[in-house]
Amino acid sequence: MAIAQCPSEDALTLLQKTLDHGALGQQQKHLIKAIALHRSKTALDYLLLQLEQSGLQQATTIVIALNHYRNNSEIRETVANKVKQYNKPQLEQTFHEYWD
Repeated sequence: MAIAQCPSEDALTLLQKTLDHGALGQQQKHLIKAIALHRSKTALDYLLLQLEQSGLQQATTIVIALNHYRNNSEIRETVANKVKQYNKPQLEQTFHEYWD
C-alpha cells in the first residue's frame, strides 16, 4: 500500500500493469485499493474504465475501493451511472451499502 501513496505516475503505472496482467483474489483487491488510494485523475479514470469492463467480482471491489469519493457529487453520479449500466442488483446493493 505504500506505493499507492506515492504521487508518482510511475508508481501508478506499476500498479496498473500488475493488475492488468492477471492479478487474482486478494492480490487483485489490494491492487485495486492501492490504485484508488493514489487519488489522481489518472487512477480514477483507470478504475472507472475497469468498472465498465470487468466482471462482477472486480466491479464490486472497485465500487468499494472508490467509496472515499462518496462526498464528491460529480464522481458519485458517474459511479452511480456506471453501476446502473452494469445492471446487476448485487452491484447496486454494494453501491448503496458503501456510498449512502
